[in-house]
Amino acid sequence: MVQGSGKVVRAVAICLPALLLLLLLNGDVAESRFYTVGDDAGWRDPSAVKNWAANKTFYPDDEFFFQFTPGQQSLMQVNENGYRTCKYDPNLPTYLEGSITFKLTGAGNYYFISTVNNGCENGLKLWIKVSQPKN
Repeated sequence: MVQGSGKVVRAVAICLPALLLLLLLNGDVAESRFYTVGDDAGWRDPSAVKNWAANKTFYPDDEFFFQFTPGQQSLMQVNENGYRTCKYDPNLPTYLEGSITFKLTGAGNYYFISTVNNGCENGLKLWIKVSQPKN
């Protein structure tokens, strides 16, 4: 046996877990997260959706589940103007089937509205800001 090798093994055994803990606490290890928009109320109740994203931080590859009732709500991704004014291009894809998951892959602002039953005008709209991942 090489003289002093026991000390090296002990030092590694002590330092390695501490190093891994520091990496995890630093936040450099990012995992995508899954969110249900509006929590238990889903994408149905404007009051549940209104401030839903306010205190959350989102990152690329997070997934957003929009759960709603077909014929009563819909989902359309729009630009900022469409979000603010509830005016949208009818040629944009509209999701009517009841539930859909969006994976937002890059940092930036994403806007969603409901286009049926005056949903957007009644407050069924959402702005999600996706932040750059920490480096």
